[in-house]
Amino acid sequence: MKTLIPLLILSSLLAGCATSDDQKTRQQGAGFGAAGGALIGGIIGHQSGRGWEGALIGAGVGAVAGDIYGQHVSQKKAEFASQEEYLDACIAEASNKHQAVLAQNQQLQMEIVSLEQELNTLAATAESRAAHAERLKQMRKHLASQIKSSEKELGALNDEIALQRAVLNEEKATAPEGSIQRLEAQITALEEQRELLRENTRQLAALNNRASA
Repeated sequence: MKTLIPLLILSSLLAGCATSDDQKTRQQGAGFGAAGGALIGGIIGHQSGRGWEGALIGAGVGAVAGDIYGQHVSQKKAEFASQEEYLDACIAEASNKHQAVLAQNQQLQMEIVSLEQELNTLAATAESRAAHAERLKQMRKHLASQIKSSEKELGALNDEIALQRAVLNEEKATAPEGSIQRLEAQITALEEQRELLRENTRQLAALNNRASA
């Protein structure tokens, strides 16, 4: 852990040496990203006896990710005349994402019920598995596509939640309390849908295993 201290100090210096609001946001993002990346990379590297190298790699990756976040926030904030308008836009963005994932989860749940019933019916018939081979092949193809789509959506949802939480942490000290509460509520709703999507993805994988058995 001692080897991470210089990187954490460096990331703090990066975060504090900006000369404008735009630069400050991006530098903070890069600095905090470097710190987080260094910690994670150091832990992973330590397990293989290469903690210092892992910390360096993690810091680099984290800094790039943090800079992307900082650039996104600074560009988005520049579009609005006030902090409240900016937060309203973030809340609307989170709400739209929530509605989209909610609809996806509802659709997946209906499909899971339907496919499970069909698999139960196929398993209960006296016909040989060979007679159902084509249908099972179609089901596996469909399930594989749904799993891939769900995993992709989970990745996008993770990014959205991380971004909205970063905005929340950055703005909560100075933003109106009502705006912060509404953003927190939307983030919580997104996290709930993420957990449901994870469970739906797990159930899809289980059905795929059944269809492949």
